[in-house]
Amino acid sequence: MCSNQNCLGYILIIIISGFAGLLYILLKFRKNILQKNLHITADQIWSDIAERAAKANFLKADLLFGIWQDDSPKSSVLIVKDYKNNIVGRVEYPMVNRKRKISVSKEKYDVVFPLTWTRTAYLSLEDNNTILANYLKLNIFGKHQFEISGYGTLISD
Repeated sequence: MCSNQNCLGYILIIIISGFAGLLYILLKFRKNILQKNLHITADQIWSDIAERAAKANFLKADLLFGIWQDDSPKSSVLIVKDYKNNIVGRVEYPMVNRKRKISVSKEKYDVVFPLTWTRTAYLSLEDNNTILANYLKLNIFGKHQFEISGYGTLISD
C-alpha cells in the first residue's frame, strides 16, 4: 500500500499523463479533418448551394469558397478556391493581431481593424498605406457600409 502523499502524487501523474494523451489524440484528429477538408471540391459545394444560388441568379462560374487550415500555432489561414478547384487566394488570421493579410495571385493586401467602438476596417496594399476601401458596421441589425475608392459608397439592406 502507499502512503497518502505517494498516492496523491501517483494520481496527479496519471491525471496529467491522461490529459496529455487526450490532447495528443485530439490534435491528431483535428489534423486529419483539416487534411480531408483540403480535398473538398467545387462540385460538392455547388451541390449544397445550387438551389439558393439559382434563386439569386448566380452561376457556378461565380463560385468562390474557403477552407480553414492551421498555418501555425499562432495563426489560421482561409484558403480560397474557385469553381475549377484552383487556389485563387488566401487570408491569414493571426491570433492576437488586429491586421489580416490577403493574398490574391501576386498582390498582397492588409485589412486593419482599428480599436474603436464601431466595427471598422480599412483595406490597403501591403507596401502602401493608401486606403483602397473602408468598412463600417452601421448598426447591430446587420446594416453595413462599404466605401470603395473610385466606386463610391454601398450600404447594405
